[in-house]
Amino acid sequence: MDAIPPQLLNIRLGRRRTSVRLERCEREVLDAICASEGLNLHEFCSRAVSERRERSATARIRAALLDYCFGRLGRGDGLNRPPRGVAADECGAA
Repeated sequence: MDAIPPQLLNIRLGRRRTSVRLERCEREVLDAICASEGLNLHEFCSRAVSERRERSATARIRAALLDYCFGRLGRGDGLNRPPRGVAADECGAA
């Protein structure tokens, strides 16, 4: 089986344009999160890059995707809010 190459994603971070490479499954998760939260990919990526502290924009976006997925499991999310249906004090969010 041939490997599927990462997808190059052009995004806007505020007024700046940049590109990140995401695996196909990461892009699918990003699209699902954006649809669920009513965000476009630029908004999600901008928030991830501005709120997280990983070294690169790509790493920040990937970490936010993981945090969001963990949030669906009841462990907070990459948008710095508790998951739907969980009170803020239950997961340590302010």
